[in-house]
Amino acid sequence: MKPTVVMLLSNPLAPDPRVRGFNVTVYAWDRQAEHVRCEETDGFVIQRIPVRSTYGNWLKQMVPLVKFAHRVASLCAEADILHVHDLEMLPVGLYLARKLAVPVIFDAHEPTYFADARRLRNIAIWAGRLGERLLAPKAAAVLVTTSYQLQKYSALGLGNVVAVPNYPERWLVETPMPPRDTNGITIGRIGAMPPDAGIEELLAAAELLRPEFPQLQVFLAGNVFPGYLPRLQEKVKSCQVRLTFIPQAYNYQDLPQYYRELDICVMPQKPTRWFQHITPVKFFEAMAFGKPIVTTAIGDIGGVMAQERCGTIIAEVTAEGIAEALRPLLADCQLRRQMGTNAREAVKKRYNWDVATARLHEVYKQLLGI
Repeated sequence: MKPTVVMLLSNPLAPDPRVRGFNVTVYAWDRQAEHVRCEETDGFVIQRIPVRSTYGNWLKQMVPLVKFAHRVASLCAEADILHVHDLEMLPVGLYLARKLAVPVIFDAHEPTYFADARRLRNIAIWAGRLGERLLAPKAAAVLVTTSYQLQKYSALGLGNVVAVPNYPERWLVETPMPPRDTNGITIGRIGAMPPDAGIEELLAAAELLRPEFPQLQVFLAGNVFPGYLPRLQEKVKSCQVRLTFIPQAYNYQDLPQYYRELDICVMPQKPTRWFQHITPVKFFEAMAFGKPIVTTAIGDIGGVMAQERCGTIIAEVTAEGIAEALRPLLADCQLRRQMGTNAREAVKKRYNWDVATARLHEVYKQLLGI
């Protein structure tokens, strides 16, 4: 009989596909009480626990979190392992693990917890670091996504810190990508567009390059963060370069058709407190689709780019810096093709869910003694 993994999520979304091969039940905190209560998808049982709360204000989440813990406590009796996602859910996992006498895994997705706090951010970050120091050592294993996290948790004296990065699913790299139309060159990005993503600088860079590359086009698709859309729409409206702008969510299965529109993926995230230590999965998605990438060296991106030779790093997010990085790629289709091939082959071998799954399963087996 397969061991049972109980996952605790602080959001109502779908579970982590890395755990295929185990009996998995997910108890997800549905803060807005707006999702299906119970469903089975891709072999996972998801039970959503509706406890009203908000996102962002970490102080206001404490009482609802206690209510969630109380409601989920009686549901975890069959667990062999508790797999807890994110810091706010770790106290619940440790409480239940003590009652059930089972190991708990802390899956630390965010390099710096509460760095996106809207109020009292410095205090929130301090509280997050204190929580990590006090609670992470009590977990049987800590899963991290970046080398920064690996160093941070190892410095706390934890002996079982394992890097399980957020890589794309393998089907992306196996999706055939037809050659692009050589009559035009399209730059842009696919994914969420917050104010710090360098979108405005990207548009300004495209305008700088237009006299040299008159057939240059820009393609942008993905959710725009609340409050930022009106400002970005004004920038898009005034842009002198041919532009396709799709400011909305898209189905994950539709990624291939979006990436077919791009010749070069431009991801100039600014190294803010929120972004500086993150290695976005969108970076690996662009690699999977064989797109050369122009980006900043946030998270582990710099090391991956240097090793795989799949794009160009910009030192500063400015229109001039982006334009300078793009010129060689726009002028040389063979260079674009070679970097794209390097990227796609690297994902096939090293940066995909199969690699992440193998690492996670080793942690499970170690804790279960199998």
